[in-house]
Amino acid sequence: MRLVKMEDFNNIYYVDSFPDDLDALFGKNKGQKKVYMKWLYQRLETLDVEGRSALQYEQFEQLNCEAPALYSIRHPQSKINERYIYVYFEQNNVILLTALKEKNRIDYEKAIKRSHNILIRLEEEE
Repeated sequence: MRLVKMEDFNNIYYVDSFPDDLDALFGKNKGQKKVYMKWLYQRLETLDVEGRSALQYEQFEQLNCEAPALYSIRHPQSKINERYIYVYFEQNNVILLTALKEKNRIDYEKAIKRSHNILIRLEEEE
């Protein structure tokens, strides 16, 4: 597992499995993916510039209090109820860990557990 710096951003990174999560999220619906990716990029621009201050907006939320704290980007009016889980590192840098469709609370719990496992793997590979 490795980190990849996102083009067009100064402080946004993703784990190399994140694009696969995005593909799974939208399946073969390229039109839907295009619309939601445009929305996501706008939120990432906010994160890139504002860092932790972005948490003041409804699209950003802290998921847990234990270290390392996980955060989510959510689309309040989304029909597919997608979530993007991330973590802050080294001040205001962001690592996108996973993406999911939240159909029920268990989906979120699985994604949080997966995110923690990704962080463990990243630490082991340093």
